[in-house]
Amino acid sequence: MSKDISYFDTSSQKLWKSDLSCITFHQTPKKADITTLEAKNFIYDQCEIDKNDIDNADAAATSLIFAKAHQKGLFTSEKLSSCKNYTLHFTPKEHLYDDSQYMCEVLFFDTSLCKTSSHIITCDLFLPLACFWTNPSLQAMLVWIEGFLCYFQSQQLLEVFPLTSYEECMAKCAYIQDAYQQNTQSMCIYYLQYPSFLSESHAQSDKDNYLQWVYLGEFCGQTHLDSAQLKAYLAFHYYHIYTQGHHLPNFAPNKNRFKKPLAIASICAGILIIFLLPLFLTLRCHILESRIAHLNTQSQELFQTDENLFSYAQSAQELAYYQQQNASLISQIKNLHHWQQTYHQRLLLFQEVLKDIDNTHLTLQKVALFGTPETILIALDVSSTSQIHISHLLAHLNTPTQSALMYPPKDLQDSEQDNLVHSQILVIHNVI
Repeated sequence: MSKDISYFDTSSQKLWKSDLSCITFHQTPKKADITTLEAKNFIYDQCEIDKNDIDNADAAATSLIFAKAHQKGLFTSEKLSSCKNYTLHFTPKEHLYDDSQYMCEVLFFDTSLCKTSSHIITCDLFLPLACFWTNPSLQAMLVWIEGFLCYFQSQQLLEVFPLTSYEECMAKCAYIQDAYQQNTQSMCIYYLQYPSFLSESHAQSDKDNYLQWVYLGEFCGQTHLDSAQLKAYLAFHYYHIYTQGHHLPNFAPNKNRFKKPLAIASICAGILIIFLLPLFLTLRCHILESRIAHLNTQSQELFQTDENLFSYAQSAQELAYYQQQNASLISQIKNLHHWQQTYHQRLLLFQEVLKDIDNTHLTLQKVALFGTPETILIALDVSSTSQIHISHLLAHLNTPTQSALMYPPKDLQDSEQDNLVHSQILVIHNVI
């Protein structure tokens, strides 16, 4: 472990380093390489999924699992009503009674519960998965962790049982023996913290029945570590195994890989605008002043006495030409001045039109701005899954000071290929 990585244990509020040194935080740290949360922060569920739905596309299975969870009302409690961003991890296993279906063990996690930015966010229950890579010969194991009896097999967590008594533990061991053809009497139940319900009499009975409770540190060869240090030791191995490309549960939200470059580009563009805009305005003002000075010179020449005027102009056509040029320059400067003065108004109108577009139902393909000092035209190319959304947008854009007209798309072939409704909308705003 050459790289100095950090691990945040939310249950103890401790930030661990690779050398197993730790710092206790009274507030949540902003960043860590890997963060784990207790099982109580996750929503556990079991659901049946057809094998074809999982084999064909993982995204389809994920959507189906979310739909089943909503039908069961897993996200409707008062505590979770405001949560929006859920991620999940599911493990399909063979159904005991139906060969056409999988029984999926599912854990849902609300990413807003984790305030620490981490490359890996996972549940404490998954940390023993690291043992399968540190010991390649390992096929299956039972682990007691945070009040749950977990059965791992072939680098997967297949069963999770919340237990509160010794009798429940023995019953679940019998179930695992029947369901997975495992001889639990010859297996060890590894633990991070010794179960509180396990008395000395129970421990002696387990030894007699060859069911032994063994500290997980003995299996990892780290008997000198306490439970908190062993948990950090497994977390660091979990991080390195995941970064090597192995598939391990990770509930961290997918970050847009273009987000950082776009942010840098936006900052650079903002700096350029801040420094170049004043220079541009200065040059523009200088050009306008030069044109105005030239116009004044021409005006003075045009409005001289008749003798000087006719001596300057050789014919009536030349006089008319200079008068036309003078009027044209005055008109251009007035229009230029008007557009500069009404820039803010056009910007507000542009924002107001785009505000009516609901990105959930409408997609803006192209936008263009035209107009005169009296009228502003905004051309919109939009697409939607339904004509109703486009009609609602058209109704919102029709106001007392502006009107909106809709035209069919120029390229109907694209509309047929992507199964979307395309339309062109022309917004005509009368400047008051």
